[in-house]
Amino acid sequence: MVEEVNEEKRVSEQKKQQEDDKQKVVQDRVEFYQDLATNDDVGEIFQRVVEFGRQLTHSSSCSLARKMDGGEETPSSISFLVSTQPFMNGKSLTTSLNEEEEPSPISFDLWKPSIPGPVNEEDPEAEVAMVCPSHLHVPNAMRNDRTSFFKIPKLGGLLVVPVTYGSILHPEGVKENDPPPEAEEGEGEEDGEKEEEEAPKEPEGEWEKYVKNPIDVSFAIYFDTLGLGREFTGEEIENALGLARAVEEALLAYEDRLFKQEVDRLKTLNPEEWEEAVGALKEKLGSAREEGENAGNEAVEALGEEAEEMEKEIAQLTAILSVSSTLLSDNGNIALQFGEHRLPPTSSVLSALAISCLAGGVPSSEIRDAGGVVDWAKLRTKLGDVASSAKEMDPAEPAVVSKEESVGSLLQELSEVDGEAMGEENPVGALFLRWTQAYLGLRKLFITKNAGEEGSEPIEEICEE
Repeated sequence: MVEEVNEEKRVSEQKKQQEDDKQKVVQDRVEFYQDLATNDDVGEIFQRVVEFGRQLTHSSSCSLARKMDGGEETPSSISFLVSTQPFMNGKSLTTSLNEEEEPSPISFDLWKPSIPGPVNEEDPEAEVAMVCPSHLHVPNAMRNDRTSFFKIPKLGGLLVVPVTYGSILHPEGVKENDPPPEAEEGEGEEDGEKEEEEAPKEPEGEWEKYVKNPIDVSFAIYFDTLGLGREFTGEEIENALGLARAVEEALLAYEDRLFKQEVDRLKTLNPEEWEEAVGALKEKLGSAREEGENAGNEAVEALGEEAEEMEKEIAQLTAILSVSSTLLSDNGNIALQFGEHRLPPTSSVLSALAISCLAGGVPSSEIRDAGGVVDWAKLRTKLGDVASSAKEMDPAEPAVVSKEESVGSLLQELSEVDGEAMGEENPVGALFLRWTQAYLGLRKLFITKNAGEEGSEPIEEICEE
């Protein structure tokens, strides 16, 4: 009798513990999703997602990847950005250009319309369109010849869920809206009588003047039970789908906050004042070019004819850099306005500004998104810092360019930019370009000089810290 009572008590306590555990899981999930939706660090969002996703689905590992579309002759790719397995970071999958001979990895099936969509309730006999699947589940990944392994294959399942949304994190992500339509002449006339014309409706505040211009961006969350020898349960699949929805909502909320900040900044800018400042800057750029060349020639003459060619080049570029640094520093206010208030620049200006930030000591990771693409929202916040520190920067000192970029390769990229055209199209971009070319050119000369004196590696193989 006592044993039966104790057993009932044990079972009751066990059930209560299980219910408490379930409640805690639900509460943790709600709190995690709420915190995710208010986070402004995309890198942190992705890292926390894979860690939480692994726990949520009882997986061996969880990874997050980005899909990049290719062209007719260029394969599409999936690049792994973060993972609970560090060796996965940087790995990638690509589509096959000949599906008949070599089928693409199974992950790409996520973006192929392959299942029937919803039936049209108004016309049940209408043809049902095919749609993309909500997820991909391979119960035994080892037995599927389209599953990719980056290490020794193991028994277990693979689950992949897509995260696709409209992103404004690209150069043309925010644009001016079309003007409101004006009432056509004669509108409102009836029976030969013209009613009182109403004035065209103005947009409600400045908000409607700027609109989002999103492009589709696709991510995928990978879960696997490799080594556990089991497939995913229905509950685990639902949890994974819920996590994907939460990630999509978090990214949309983050970009919505960026959009509102962009619009608020645009509101504060007086277009007439901006145009006046841009016109003045164009004139300063022209006079500074002449001033820099004159100062450089004077510096070379002061050295005398017996000076070595490299010393002459250093003297000339030092003078040009001094003029460019002063111009950039003195016009830091317009550079800051450009960074905080203007719409995203064109891709060519964006690339040149990214190199300016690298030369200014800004790490590459601080101006690029998780996929390695230059992020205008991040880049614009660094322009004022670069402008304010330009005069203090010494090109003879190392540690100014990111580790993965060499001075020579950056200069080569800048040499392909049409500075004069940029000066007309975007004088602020040309302002940074002028300083960056002088700074990196002088930096290259110092590296070459030091290499010759110390017998170190040639310029092409030197990467700055």
